[in-house]
Amino acid sequence: MIIYSETIFAFIEKCEQYIKDIINHETPYSRLKRRVLVINKYYPLSVVVFSDKAQLGYYCPHSYQIGLNEKLIYNIKEHTLKDILRHELAHFFCDVLYGEDTSAHGENFLKVCQNFKWDKNISKASLDIEKSLTHKSGQLDSERIITKIKNLLELAKSDNEHEASLATAKANALLLKHNLEKASLDQDYFYVDLIYKSKKNNSKVASFYQILQHFLVCPLILYRRDGVYLEVTGDKENIELARYLIEYLDREFEALWKTKHNLKGLRAKNSFFEGLALGFCEKLENQSSNFGLDDQKALIKINQDLKEKQQRVHRRLSRSSSARKSDKEAMYSGRKAGHKLKVNLPLKNKKSKLLSWRKNA
Repeated sequence: MIIYSETIFAFIEKCEQYIKDIINHETPYSRLKRRVLVINKYYPLSVVVFSDKAQLGYYCPHSYQIGLNEKLIYNIKEHTLKDILRHELAHFFCDVLYGEDTSAHGENFLKVCQNFKWDKNISKASLDIEKSLTHKSGQLDSERIITKIKNLLELAKSDNEHEASLATAKANALLLKHNLEKASLDQDYFYVDLIYKSKKNNSKVASFYQILQHFLVCPLILYRRDGVYLEVTGDKENIELARYLIEYLDREFEALWKTKHNLKGLRAKNSFFEGLALGFCEKLENQSSNFGLDDQKALIKINQDLKEKQQRVHRRLSRSSSARKSDKEAMYSGRKAGHKLKVNLPLKNKKSKLLSWRKNA
């Protein structure tokens, strides 16, 4: 699962600047904004942060993404972080120049490293992270500030009234100076994950997209080299519930279609799925209309917040729609079945009133 927070956004911005400097000064190619120019062709390239116990980084050829372990945010020396970025960039250039398996560290990978005059440490498949960790050097300025503020807030708990008052004042001054919010000190994490894949954008993908908008995640249809994905942004628990929901609906849609012996053909199937989504969403909207005013306002605020977070991850979002010829009989049949569709989700967040309505939806 990909992770985001204010601190992570600052880390990503720093890494993207490192990547720009490395490409522009150490390779014959150039980095312009978020794209890399390689032999008269532009390729997108972005950085994400993930959580993993062993893997330090990866390059994904389907999304042109470099992934970095969250451990690297605080405790890695700057030169080591740059070497990790060079290693993943070598995979990127192997992909765009040779189109080979980017997980390999073969002849072309070594050739890329040699052509850029990167030492053998870059071409190694792994690094000893323990030798590279530090709590004093290599941190971002923003991380140092956050550490200072946290220490000041600890002092603010002191029994010494003068010491506590002084520490609080200094902490507030730092927050004001660097335009940091207290929420970022608590690591206000949100997550992004891919929960469904299809060879192409079809009625099932569109149907799941519509349904997910009612489940406290913000969905997005992504087009990648290896297919079409449904990506969701939200809290970790809600993403897990969304994944469970889509796995269930994927099976249930097919099972319900098999019962419709009077409907034949791909157009009818697509229309039936669209009808299922429409009926199910109407059912969910009717249920949510029973919320109290405070809960309705809270739900609107949560959805707005999720959209803002999604827009921070994807700086430029384009919307597209496809007009499909529908089968009215199949659409009606699906809509009717959608009103009866029930899903029992294994709720984990028992504190949230807004989640309780999803039982037996």
